[in-house]
Amino acid sequence: MLSKCTKDFNEEKTTKKVYSFYSGQGTLTLETHSTKITVISEPDYKYIAYSFFVKPFSIAGASTVSLGKCLFISAGMFFLAAIDYVPEVEKPLFDFEEDKRKMIEARCENKIKMYPEFHKPFTKNHIIVEKTVSKISAYKTKDEETVVISYEKNEYDNSIFVSREIKKDYYSTVYVINHVGNVITIPVSLVSAVSGILVNKAFVK
Repeated sequence: MLSKCTKDFNEEKTTKKVYSFYSGQGTLTLETHSTKITVISEPDYKYIAYSFFVKPFSIAGASTVSLGKCLFISAGMFFLAAIDYVPEVEKPLFDFEEDKRKMIEARCENKIKMYPEFHKPFTKNHIIVEKTVSKISAYKTKDEETVVISYEKNEYDNSIFVSREIKKDYYSTVYVINHVGNVITIPVSLVSAVSGILVNKAFVK
């Protein structure tokens, strides 16, 4: 069994052939399994516009929401302590497992699933995969005959959806900022609570 792989990225095509030789009834037969992949690419202007002009604001918005939550918790702890009421916190301030699950789901929804090695950044990719099995009987003789046993053609759209990219960026940002916010919020909340208690005692006196 022999195999040959030919790549031509200028024409955006790659071909792989696997040759199998076997003899029967005194003749040599060649069976070829050929896979041809054609990638049709064109600029994805929507994705380019989002990446350069909208994405920074999307990430900034998600960061603002998460940091705002941290500030709200800290301010809440101060005012509650100031009125002599400190609630029992049964759950963590941030649900990291849920944030991680949403982030992974969002990333999986919009990743390139079929032949990602052929995907070109900032482009829409349409991939055509053609699989052919052919057999040459009486190989290299005057009676040589080629027969196509099977032919299969599949097409895949490898484009990145902007709506899913926004979702992916949002949940990825929330996951990271919530980790940072948790490190900041816990000590700040404790300081706020202690400050609120001191203020409460000062006014009570």
